[in-house]
Parts: sequence; structure tokens; C-alpha cells
Amino acid sequence: MNADRKNTREQDRKMVYELDGRPSLSTAVPLGLQHVLAMFTSNLAPILIIAGVCGLSGADTVTMVQCAMFVSGLTTFIQLYPLRLGSKYQVGARLPIVMGTSFTFVPTASAVVADVIDIAKDLKKDRHNGWEEGAPDLVVSADSLVSAWYVRAQVSADQARKQCGEIHLLARSGAPAGEAAFLTAPMTQPEIQEKLAGLDVGSLFRVLA
Repeated sequence: MNADRKNTREQDRKMVYELDGRPSLSTAVPLGLQHVLAMFTSNLAPILIIAGVCGLSGADTVTMVQCAMFVSGLTTFIQLYPLRLGSKYQVGARLPIVMGTSFTFVPTASAVVADVIDIAKDLKKDRHNGWEEGAPDLVVSADSLVSAWYVRAQVSADQARKQCGEIHLLARSGAPAGEAAFLTAPMTQPEIQEKLAGLDVGSLFRVLA
């Protein structure tokens, strides 16, 4: 009896990987449940995201979920049992492929739905989308931004203080001889470039707090 049960289990395991394999219910049901549970997240999440953006009611959200699950089940069934189109063509792969919704359309759909809802809130108001001339202060030049700077240069600490004023020296093991790395006080880019003029600068980065 034990040998027969062992042989049956081995046959079931082999049938799982066969194209036309038909394992027993004790093997097929748990594997089928794995597929069903795996498809729930990918099927439901996009629908719930879009429904939330649209501000749909609970009843409408349930309807969308039901439609998504129905279409997913129908297309999965077609993958398992293809539709024959003559003797050469068929729709479906005849494989256990679980079909479902996709996340690809979610960002675009969310943006479109948000615009539609915004317009629907006030249908009497005219809205025109287009490019207009920007205000002079819309874009600020980087030269006017004040920030600290990270500097790495071939310079002594005393010379760096003389050139840049108050600095915070940075140390690291293996640094080349004669090289100094430090943080400066907040200043603009033209100011730091003027202070570093004539120095052999290896790195210069703006430090944003």
C-alpha cells in the first residue's frame, strides 16, 4: 500500500509539468489556489487605484472589480482551452496562463481621470490648456542660489582658509599628499569660483541642506 501511494504521488508530481497531465484533486486544488491567490493582487490593485482616483462609490467599485475578475477568468479559460479557427489557427496557448489587468495604464489613466473630474466639477467654466509666456521670476538662475560647497583641491588647510574664509575640513584615509577636502560657508557660485581661482580644484559640488 505504501509503495502504491508513493508511486501515485510521484505520478502526480510528474503530471504537473506535463502539457496534458491530469493530477489528482489533492494535487491540483492547492496548485490552483496558488494561481488564484497570486492573480488577486495584480487584478484588484489597479482597479482599486483607479476607483479611488475617480472617487467612485462602493457599489461602482464592486462592479469594476467583478468585471475585471470575470474578464480575467474568461481569458484564462480561453488560454487553457483555445478557440479553434480552422485547422491552422487558434486563440489561446493551451497552457495554464493566468490572465489579468495591468499596472501599465494606471499613471496615464489616473492623470486623465483627475483632469476629467476637475472639469466635471464646474462645467460652466471654460478651461484652456496651452503654453503662455512665463513670468520673469518663474525660473531662478543657479548663480543666485546661496549654499555651502564641497571642495577637493591641491591646497593646504591654511591656504584653503585664506582663500575661502571659514571652512570645515574633511579627512579620509588614503588621501593624496597635499590634497584637502572641505566644506565652505554658504555663498553663491560666482563667489566660490572667484575664491578658488588659481587653485587646482579636483571636485566642486553644491551642498543642499
